[in-house]
Amino acid sequence: MSTRGGRAILYVVLDGLGDEPCAVLGGQTPLQAASTPTLDALARQGATFRLDMRDGRGQVSTNYGQFSLLGYGDDAALPQRGPVEAAGVGLDLRPGDVAFRANYATVDAAGRIVDRRAGRIREGAGELSRALDGMDLGDGVTTLVRSGTEHRVAVVLRGPGLGAGVTDSDPVHTIRGPTAPLPIRPVDASDRAAAKTAAALEVFQRRIGPVLAAHPVNQSRAARSLPVANALIFRRAGNHLPVPSLRDRFGLGCLAVAGGSTVRGVMRLLGCTVVHEDRYTGNADTDVASKLERAMAGLRSGYDLAVAHIKAIDILSHDRRPAEAAAFLERVDTALGAVLHGAESSLVVAVAADHSTLSETGDHTDVPPPALIFGEGIRPDAARAFHEAELERIGAPVLRGSAFFRTLLESAGWARSGQAPQGC
Repeated sequence: MSTRGGRAILYVVLDGLGDEPCAVLGGQTPLQAASTPTLDALARQGATFRLDMRDGRGQVSTNYGQFSLLGYGDDAALPQRGPVEAAGVGLDLRPGDVAFRANYATVDAAGRIVDRRAGRIREGAGELSRALDGMDLGDGVTTLVRSGTEHRVAVVLRGPGLGAGVTDSDPVHTIRGPTAPLPIRPVDASDRAAAKTAAALEVFQRRIGPVLAAHPVNQSRAARSLPVANALIFRRAGNHLPVPSLRDRFGLGCLAVAGGSTVRGVMRLLGCTVVHEDRYTGNADTDVASKLERAMAGLRSGYDLAVAHIKAIDILSHDRRPAEAAAFLERVDTALGAVLHGAESSLVVAVAADHSTLSETGDHTDVPPPALIFGEGIRPDAARAFHEAELERIGAPVLRGSAFFRTLLESAGWARSGQAPQGC
């Protein structure tokens, strides 16, 4: 394993890991309720932390969280979610392109959203996206539409004079019952480029309804009483924004194993080699063992850092299924124990989360998720187990995600060997 600058790092990102006590789990969090002997042993023998994953506006998001866990976001602007999603599905943005993160959604006859994720549609989503790809919206604007993971879609508007300064149509932060998508408007009423983008999206939305309603994929879903994907809702528009790679900034060669298109986008933008297979679904049916095995194989082949991103805890919490989240965590713990059995003593292991997700409400929260670093020479603290209540009991330090990553590099010997973080 890596000795070029420091020790090899296995970085396990458990998306949405942190939670609050759940009534159905007897007042425990999913992590606390789960049997996790491997994670508990790593915590007892390593250093534990809690992470402040709020961005500069005090908000918690997957986009910021993933960049922050790799040392970015405190000293430079980050790409918006739209360009990240585009990178995750393999779209290369040109200057002037405006990219959106979109969801396939289900709307009723009155145009109100009844399911923001169209039943987490998976089968047939790519066919729907191909039916919407390449539309001529007039005034020189065309669309690029690519499906990501399940209901997630990257939509790019390409043409002259477009601007990304527009509002979202996805009412994700306000929806508490059936409501129509929000109107997309320029953030600044005097911004002509943003006004052109908003007008083009209005045309697009008007045209896609009949196409989606008549598509065989949706007709088949309706016949099986499944939620139809008959609308798109949009958020987080942005243009291409380059960021320095992990190798340029930290001297690290990175391999990332991920199922979700958003995380794949972050990793590609940071210059990582991304490993993805169909069995890495980004949901609870993902092949956890294979993900961890591929990450370890990457370290053995010479990568300095291997990130294994595991999304399902976040999904299960969003869907308010804490007992299933606890059961999934037990699967992760067993698989992690298997790959660490017989691992080289020089290996450094980190476990962290991009944010917490409350399984009783289904929402992201600023509750600090737990994290740990394990390896030779790392001084253990007083933690006897790895869960929220234990880390609060011992007063585990609260770090920003980027500070946690710097601590991880120092623990693995990278900063001491001259590979200290460089400013963006």
